[in-house]
Amino acid sequence: GGTRGLFGGGEAPSLQDRIDFVNVDTTGNAADFGDLSFARRNLRSMSDRTRMIFTGGYTSGPATFYNTLEFVTMASQGDVTDFGDLTIARSRHGGFSSSTRGFAAGGYDPNKDVIDFVTIQSTGNALDFGDMSSARLGNRGAQSKTRGLMFGGKDSETRNIIEYITMSSTGNAADFGDLSNDSSQGTAGSNAIRAIAGSGYISPGTSTTLMQFVTIATLGNAFDFGDLAQNHIECGEGACSPIRIVIPGSFSSNNSPSDTIEYQQIMTTGDFID
Repeated sequence: GGTRGLFGGGEAPSLQDRIDFVNVDTTGNAADFGDLSFARRNLRSMSDRTRMIFTGGYTSGPATFYNTLEFVTMASQGDVTDFGDLTIARSRHGGFSSSTRGFAAGGYDPNKDVIDFVTIQSTGNALDFGDMSSARLGNRGAQSKTRGLMFGGKDSETRNIIEYITMSSTGNAADFGDLSNDSSQGTAGSNAIRAIAGSGYISPGTSTTLMQFVTIATLGNAFDFGDLAQNHIECGEGACSPIRIVIPGSFSSNNSPSDTIEYQQIMTTGDFID
């Protein structure tokens, strides 16, 4: 519902603890917001209008996965504060939120099917909400005021599945429809009406710039939205206002780090803009 977007962590080429922010409804470069408690990649986030919680993540040398939950107040700037812990350590999971609850779905170490939730304006450990239909890494999250969506991911193979939950309840995910192609470790975002998802890997070593959309209140398959100027792999979800989706930098199509930020109007269709 707000207009400030935050992007945290990453690897380019070393692990990062930096949190950047942008004004979603303008254009321009990101600015420094503060720092995570330690440098890591493949973390995700959940938020309401005032607070963002960073979830999980991964460090290499040796490979370590984290159950960390830490938060910032988005209207200010500064470093994170400890929130609590996920039920299991994970990275490359999906993140989405209602106005009161935040969710971490699926992920890796090894593949997970567990959906966790927290009450965003409290602190404490996450609770088990239910399960996805399979244990997958690289699914992406989006939401309306009532539904949380999970797009794609990879279990034994890359999937085109779209699943959803009703965020005010608890229980397992249900089938929503399908993406037009298999997709994992791409990106997604939404306003209260429409969710946009895509990019990422369509098979090992093969990636796509295609973005697709669904109307969240209905069920059904995704439709073509347009293309990103470059592939955004492992960037996590986009930052969204009610009118605009902003996709952060990531690995590009040649598997090199990129700081390019792209955007598009959510209720239109068309290719993304720098």
